[in-house]
Amino acid sequence: MSSNKEVTRSILQNDISGHQVTVSDHSDPNLIGITGVILSETRNMVEMNIEGKSCMISKVNGSFTFSSGERLVTISGKLLIGTHAKRGKKKLRGW
Repeated sequence: MSSNKEVTRSILQNDISGHQVTVSDHSDPNLIGITGVILSETRNMVEMNIEGKSCMISKVNGSFTFSSGERLVTISGKLLIGTHAKRGKKKLRGW
């Protein structure tokens, strides 16, 4: 069984499109608690499908909870900055 650290690393290093996520914290209080599927991402934004509507959400201003199997992993949007191709090459401090 993999640890939360390994699951987090896997999410950060791979494409996050298709993941079901919940905005667990954000500078825009209207976004907190919304759940949807990530359609695509740019360096600073994620595009989510929320109840059939597309919504662009800033990564840096929030935290996102990903469900991976039976685990829930919350990741700071600051760690999600960049595309998966560039995140995969980054060294994560303290890992």
